[in-house]
Amino acid sequence: MNVPRRCLPFIRPLGRRISSSPRRSSENALEDKKHEARLKTAVNWVHRTLKPTAAIRTVLPTTIYAHQVPRDTPVSELLDLVFFGPLFRVKVRGIGQMRFVSLTFYETDKANAFFREMTDNEVVLRGSRLKFTWGHSRVYRNRRPGTRAIYLHDVQRLGGTHEAIKARMSLYGRVDRVLFTNDDRTAFVDFYTEAYARNAIDELHKEGVKAGFTDDRCYTAGALRAAAVRNRVRQVILSDLPSETSVSELCDHIRGGALEKIVFLPERRVAFVDFLTHEKAIAFSRYAIYHGITLAGQRLSVQMKEDKPHLTALAPHIAASVAHGASRCLRVINTPERTVDAVRRAFERYGAVERVEFQPPATATVAFLSIRDAIAASRLILNQTGYEYAEVEFTPDHCAAPLPSAQNAAQTLRAHINKFLSLHELLQTHDQSQANGWAPEPEPRAEEEFNGEEIQPPEQPFQRGRDLAPHIFRRDWNPT
Repeated sequence: MNVPRRCLPFIRPLGRRISSSPRRSSENALEDKKHEARLKTAVNWVHRTLKPTAAIRTVLPTTIYAHQVPRDTPVSELLDLVFFGPLFRVKVRGIGQMRFVSLTFYETDKANAFFREMTDNEVVLRGSRLKFTWGHSRVYRNRRPGTRAIYLHDVQRLGGTHEAIKARMSLYGRVDRVLFTNDDRTAFVDFYTEAYARNAIDELHKEGVKAGFTDDRCYTAGALRAAAVRNRVRQVILSDLPSETSVSELCDHIRGGALEKIVFLPERRVAFVDFLTHEKAIAFSRYAIYHGITLAGQRLSVQMKEDKPHLTALAPHIAASVAHGASRCLRVINTPERTVDAVRRAFERYGAVERVEFQPPATATVAFLSIRDAIAASRLILNQTGYEYAEVEFTPDHCAAPLPSAQNAAQTLRAHINKFLSLHELLQTHDQSQANGWAPEPEPRAEEEFNGEEIQPPEQPFQRGRDLAPHIFRRDWNPT
């Protein structure tokens, strides 16, 4: 185990140092292995108990700097990218229009895992590509049980609303996020540091408010994502939706795979999106996390946290229909209705409709929120009066379009291929013309006009210096 020499004074003496010479006897090699094991145990002991010093910090880093963060970006949007935790402290420092945020973890392996994930992917936050570097860190030991997140019971005593709870908790320190349970009786508050959370609990206990520590949201998000990947969950949860968002506007930002269904709850500002496959759900969630989905200037929060059995595999009859080309979108030819509203009313009896597009003279495209409703409508609509002579067929889901990153890569590759093909055709034309003894005539130059008068080109090419002062270049010229 390679340990810097600066760290050795902070570790108990464990015998002689490990020799790096390749010429060693078998006895010395066995002794060195035992010594290395004892040294590793000592380093772990330093990590757990001793107060860190400058030498130890270089071996066990825990702080990561996020650079190029836009000044108008809330820190909560950056923390939505953290799936490793818990965090010990969050600091924000501004420089001009940009600022950088320092994230300090409790454990080195969590910081290293977060750094690898952020550097392996292109992370974009509100149009700015983030850069991550290691910072001057300290190794912290959680001497007293606690995190930067707390829970509050009986929140009606503190105001009962999101704004009131956040304003009250801001008295004890900077607040990252406030969430409520479904019954609105319990709130979860994430602060920037553990010290703020501990101060809030102490002060609330004096007022008789029941409060305590809870899991950091970064740790919880990482555990839930790992469970979703392990169980092959197909559901992606989009929260923090703007209040005026419609389901059609939301679907315009969903790409990467066909959908099974969408459960849209505008009163809770959340949408549950179920893809047909786990791989498509993972690809979309990664794009939404690293590149972001913005609606009305607000970045959506992305999670995958459900591990229920019905979210892991499609129903057999739906899987069979999908194998034969079924989707949640239908194309109706020879429809008796001639307006979008009439078509919507005709199909809404079979399920919730996302959008209806009408193409004259008598063709309509209907997108349902569930593929189950689309399958039922495709079979039952022909029994409705006026649709006896209509033709109903499935059409590809518009959410199955490629992700913007993959689409841009494909367009770039297509542009390079077209450029190569055009160059190849030009070379073939040139070789063929030379073989036939013919060369294309140069294109005539466009006539330039100035004040309605045609400008004639000079008879001889312009020569710098000699045309400006020709007498200077005469050998018999005398300036006197």
